[in-house]
Amino acid sequence: MPANHSEMYYHLKMKKHLLIVALLAVLCACTPREQRNMSPRETLSRAEALMTQAPDSALMLLEDLSKGALRGRENRAHFALLYSQALDKNYIDRSNDSIIRVAVDYYSTRKKEPEKLFLSYYYLGRVQQNAGNLTRAMLSYGQAEELVAEIQDDYAIGLLYAQMGNLYKAVYDLPKSLDCFQKAYTHYEKADKELHKMYAKRDVGVLLMDLKKYSQAETYLLETLQWADENDEHVLLQDCIDCLFLLYIKTEESEKYSSLYNKYKDSITDEFILLTSSVEISLYNDKQLEAEQYLKRAWRIADDALDTTYLRYKELDVHKSFGNYQKAVSNLEAILSAKDRIVRNALQQPLLSAQRDYFKSQSELNELKLQHNKQKQLFAFIVLLMMIAGLFVFIRQRMKAKEQEINYYVEKVKDLEKDLSTKDHRLHVVSQNQSQMSEQVNQLFAKQYGLINQLSVTCYEMHATRNEKEAVYKRVKKEIECFSSNKETLQELENIVNQHKNNVMAVFREEFPEFSEMDFRLICYSIAGFSAKAISVFTGNSTTNIYTRKSRLKAIIADSDYINKEELLKYLLK
Repeated sequence: MPANHSEMYYHLKMKKHLLIVALLAVLCACTPREQRNMSPRETLSRAEALMTQAPDSALMLLEDLSKGALRGRENRAHFALLYSQALDKNYIDRSNDSIIRVAVDYYSTRKKEPEKLFLSYYYLGRVQQNAGNLTRAMLSYGQAEELVAEIQDDYAIGLLYAQMGNLYKAVYDLPKSLDCFQKAYTHYEKADKELHKMYAKRDVGVLLMDLKKYSQAETYLLETLQWADENDEHVLLQDCIDCLFLLYIKTEESEKYSSLYNKYKDSITDEFILLTSSVEISLYNDKQLEAEQYLKRAWRIADDALDTTYLRYKELDVHKSFGNYQKAVSNLEAILSAKDRIVRNALQQPLLSAQRDYFKSQSELNELKLQHNKQKQLFAFIVLLMMIAGLFVFIRQRMKAKEQEINYYVEKVKDLEKDLSTKDHRLHVVSQNQSQMSEQVNQLFAKQYGLINQLSVTCYEMHATRNEKEAVYKRVKKEIECFSSNKETLQELENIVNQHKNNVMAVFREEFPEFSEMDFRLICYSIAGFSAKAISVFTGNSTTNIYTRKSRLKAIIADSDYINKEELLKYLLK
């Protein structure tokens, strides 16, 4: 099968860029000093801006940048990424990954710059691919692919899938290769990269042909051929012609082959394609000798195993047409040997797809375990936090309840202190009033009835003497009788007792209506403070009778149902 001529197209463009580099070198000599004396950071920014449209200019700026002038990990990592990118875009293949590793190591720790990390993994894969380490290259591409959802650069994503498609194709994992080229086509279309999109479309067509989906492959290749013809993309045009020639050989559609050859033979500039297609046309027209001459010329420019294998197929057809079966068998053996070598090489290649899927599954498993552990830790932390929060709320509520309870009791204490203070004050006032009233009663009794009391005592003591003081005795007795028999005086005495002794006489009269008037008079005299001798004089009864009657009255009061009878009995204990 013919070589990939897209690389040839890029090499032609490289020559054009080299001319531009020469011109830029001349212009740089005329560049003002202040422009050439940019800081390292400004130089890196300028190179990054030139990377897409003028990668050769970007490479020149980066090579002129002194590495010693770079300070800090960030600047060194940025330089490593841009320098690796510039080398790749200028088709300078490096197999040493020491430079790009600086960028990978730095940006892999900075999750906030996924675009630069994506490019770092991509160009690491390109270097590994150049070194022939396809397994590591695929793993690096896989790490870049994991960042696709986080970046917006569809052009870079398209480049990634195109390289992944080439790797899968190299190990004959055609379905995955087809999927990658289809994704590359989609992203190139989003990035408005028309030429890259059409190369991806050609690759999709080739893979469909390899998967024996000939009708779809023909559609893709014819559409790409038409676009290349209309846009003067000669390299892509010849690639499509070559692929369609091979398709028509596989499908044995000689008429389509001949029609395509006649239409585009003047556009074919690749000598190998022109010679091999001439072989096909000669065989189609039964011109075996002419076909043999074209084959000899094609053998002189064949440069890889695919070209030689293809020519041996054509030689086989030529020898069969001449009836030279011995040489045909030799060609067949050589073809089988070449196929064996291709299969052997394919088997010797690491199983990229399986390894990548395995490592990816291992990575996903580890990530899942890590995520699960994080979730467990997060769950434990949340549970612990909730427990602490619940304990805090519980303690706070308890403290608040205790505080409210303390405040309640404090208020109660304050109220009690206030009430106690009020009651103490009132008690003091009452006690003072009672002392004053008691003093007033005593003074009143002493003033009003003290003399009578003394005279009565004297009269009692002198009653049996019958001395010369009989006249005095009679007079005193008369006064006492007048006091003891005068209802107004007795009522006044009772009123005084009620006024100063908590209305005690009224209570006696209300609670014990069965008492006689003499009983109430005895009680009143006793409460008023008169002695038994004085009461004896007032009532004309002996002291023995007075004590007896008081005992009887106290017994009646004690047996009664009156609630405060103990208070009443106190008045009669005197």
